[in-house]
Amino acid sequence: MRTPLPPATKKESFGRRVAGSSPMTFDRLRPGDRYSRRPPPRTWHHPPGRSFVRVRLFRISLVPKAPYMIPAALPANEQQRLEDLYSYNILDTAAERDFDELVELAAMICGTDMSLVTLVDRGRQWFKARIGVAASETPRSDAFCAHAILQGHVLVIENALEDERFHDNPLVTGAPHIRFYAGAPIVSFNGFTLGTVCVLDERPRQLDAMQLDALRKLARQASLLLEFRKKNGQLKRILREQLQQRQLAEVASKTQKQFLSTMSHEIRTPLNGVIGMTDLLLAEEPQPHQMEYLRALKFASGHLLTVVNDVLDYNKITSNSLSFEQVDFELPALVQDIVRHHAPTARGKGLKLELSLDATLPETVNGDPARLTQVLHNLLSNALKFTHEGWVRIEVGPGAPVAGRIAVRFAVRDSGIGIAPDKLGAIFEEFGQAHAGINRQFGGSGLGLSISKKILELQGSEIHVQSKPGEGACFFFTLPFAAPAPAAPALAGCTPDETSILEGMRVLVAEDNELNWVVLRKYLQLWGIEADRAADGAEAVALAQAADYEVILMDLQMPVLDGYAATQQLRAEVCFRGPVYAITADAFLAQETDLAALGFTGSVVKPFDRKELCATLMAIRKGAVRSV
Repeated sequence: MRTPLPPATKKESFGRRVAGSSPMTFDRLRPGDRYSRRPPPRTWHHPPGRSFVRVRLFRISLVPKAPYMIPAALPANEQQRLEDLYSYNILDTAAERDFDELVELAAMICGTDMSLVTLVDRGRQWFKARIGVAASETPRSDAFCAHAILQGHVLVIENALEDERFHDNPLVTGAPHIRFYAGAPIVSFNGFTLGTVCVLDERPRQLDAMQLDALRKLARQASLLLEFRKKNGQLKRILREQLQQRQLAEVASKTQKQFLSTMSHEIRTPLNGVIGMTDLLLAEEPQPHQMEYLRALKFASGHLLTVVNDVLDYNKITSNSLSFEQVDFELPALVQDIVRHHAPTARGKGLKLELSLDATLPETVNGDPARLTQVLHNLLSNALKFTHEGWVRIEVGPGAPVAGRIAVRFAVRDSGIGIAPDKLGAIFEEFGQAHAGINRQFGGSGLGLSISKKILELQGSEIHVQSKPGEGACFFFTLPFAAPAPAAPALAGCTPDETSILEGMRVLVAEDNELNWVVLRKYLQLWGIEADRAADGAEAVALAQAADYEVILMDLQMPVLDGYAATQQLRAEVCFRGPVYAITADAFLAQETDLAALGFTGSVVKPFDRKELCATLMAIRKGAVRSV
């Protein structure tokens, strides 16, 4: 008689029969499963005279392996990080050109088809800008960037299939089939890591040191753009409050002036790096396709500077302190650049953007190109904003003759919504809109046309408008220019032959910002100038005592000892009698402070103008600048 087997349990994973024709059955094991314990064997005997059978029974307990994907841990400051992220009011906003250009540059520099500006939310990562990726967000649990924000450096995954954190990530096993990832953390001004500027590829790869450094710098630019966007929003709120509380205008004006002074410094300083680096890259004879990108970047950064100046100019206009420069510039090229900058907006709305340049216009005129750009930009932006279908056209041709001047007539026409006759005067008033719903529907602070009108009036011109509701509008003005100055191009050009007198010149640069120092050093090296750097005012004083410098370029806002105190020590204690130029990103300070009384020879405003800086140094070398 056969000894009965004990009932099999599910965990033991075998059938009731161990002898005969029925095979044993086992639960399917997954790779990575393991036995939890090994009990002693059990033995059964058949009756006497039968064969002896010994059966070893093992109780098997399946212990699942660790989850396929290793999720990223939450930062220790997660709640504060999220609060900082939400303070920017940027999640789920529309695409913005400045961020789009960052991912274009990242993809171009790193040679990838995919690039993103990501922001890591509570349960998702959202893409502020993207190229080569269709989705606008992914779950945070799948996000490579959720790991990247935990790093203090660029996170590089050369092959995701070989990384235990990502080898079975849905974004790896499925679309977009990520194999390579590199993400540089975007750190806010408050020190929280909000997201990344990252590049991705479907193939394993590596980045060289230059590409990694560029990715880090692009992440810093993303942080600066976020801060500028936040500050700009704060500024608009300030302007709305002024509109609602005009009885407190005097107090609000003082507050705003201080705020704008800080804004000028905080925004111009990073812009100096962007514009300076772009200028240096353009000077190195880049490839034709790179030239197009660099010119677009230069114009966009220049426009960003103009936007900042728009806000600053509002205060200058109200205090009658707005100034104009007189320089030679190429009029047709300037207008073409403006149209080129607005072309993507027109294409995005399905509008036809046209430019009509009269063939009889002079190639070069003398005037203020920045103010002209400011006015045309405001008019063209409004035309595109209020036109839903049809066209926008800018026309440039000869104006009514003005004695001794070159008169040029500018007109911006559109087929947009038009303006009611009783509102034609109100649109030029400060904070003026055609009706109350305009601001809610189209946005804007209501300052653009007011600033444009006053800029033209201060140059002896006047802006006019013709419009009917539903029939579009035409804004036009005539601006007088001087003929090109014969001697100006030679000085402004700073040709190699002319700058040869700068070779061997010794300059001390006191600048704590690394990027600004790199830009300035590159400029000086191009002219053969020997430059030393001091990272703060105290170091500048020490270096000036130990060496003989022909000029000192002194940043005003530095740690340890600021530029004011350092200059006073140079004059009083070191007895330095050479020129000392203040470097400042605060446009208000440069215009309203008596720098000479503080020991300075003059000022250099950020972003640096290479031609102006060259001309200043040449004047010093020629002895045209008096020492103290």
